[in-house]
Amino acid sequence: MLKKVFMDKKEIVKTFFEHNILLSPQMLEMINENNINEILSRAKQSDTPIITDLSPKEISVEVRKAAQKKSLSPQDFAKYYNNKCDGIKNILLKKIGKEKEVVSINKTKNAFSDVLVIGMVKELTPQGFVLEDMTGEVDVISKQTPSMDDVVCVKGLVREARLFAKELILPDIPLSREIVRIDASILLTTDENANFVIVFNAEGKEAKKTLTSNPSWVSISKNSKKASILVYKPLEEADKQQAINYLKKRHLTPQRNQITSNEDYFLLDPIPDILWLVQKNSWMENYKGVNIISGVGPVKINLGTRAVEFVKSQSNKNLTHQTN
Repeated sequence: MLKKVFMDKKEIVKTFFEHNILLSPQMLEMINENNINEILSRAKQSDTPIITDLSPKEISVEVRKAAQKKSLSPQDFAKYYNNKCDGIKNILLKKIGKEKEVVSINKTKNAFSDVLVIGMVKELTPQGFVLEDMTGEVDVISKQTPSMDDVVCVKGLVREARLFAKELILPDIPLSREIVRIDASILLTTDENANFVIVFNAEGKEAKKTLTSNPSWVSISKNSKKASILVYKPLEEADKQQAINYLKKRHLTPQRNQITSNEDYFLLDPIPDILWLVQKNSWMENYKGVNIISGVGPVKINLGTRAVEFVKSQSNKNLTHQTN
């Protein structure tokens, strides 16, 4: 008896139904044993439970550039740091889920039990650091040492007007975050003017975006899926741990002379799918689903598999990485 080769319509319907996907009669007629895996993969990326059409959609690209002012006043810097503190505070409140339990610094003196305080690190001390918010500041006694201008949440007990830290909470990236996958490939590179360039394939046609602001946010959308790319050139070369710290702190922590607006474009919200650090040394890292790419390129990235390939030279052309 010959082994059955062709799938009948009932088997096709059952296969899709097992993935909670229903097919229109027109789509059912289009599917056979040769294309079922491809269509099933694309259907799983769709936001609708009933598939009537899976015609390829064009890639759309949006760019958000950092505003730049010729000069900043003291008021501009004050607003920038307030925006930074507010942005990271909102992330921390979502993370800890205890908004009602977070108190302002001026109310910690009356606390007789553990408190949660969110603020910015004003200065470092031999025993810890000084934390400040809009209501005041407090000396924090801590074995963990953050950096200047970090926005953190401190859990601890107040004694003699000092906050003894039991836990230091960073905003970080949630483990439950979905890894976005798009059926597209891009090329990260720089041009002769040292501008950042992203080349992508738009339905068989090469197209590119030239980015001139630092940092720049790029969103690439296709078939209702959107991947975000953050492009940043640090003032000083960043190593892997520093890059991971950007993600843990949810901020690029620029030096003062990199701040060009009273708005905070260095806040990592939303979380980028790809962080491209434009700098001399070429390397790659992955942190909680975020691809960190260092180098001036060219670097190929498959947004579907998250495979990364440096194609700059013979010395690194075999350097590849894939995120599962």
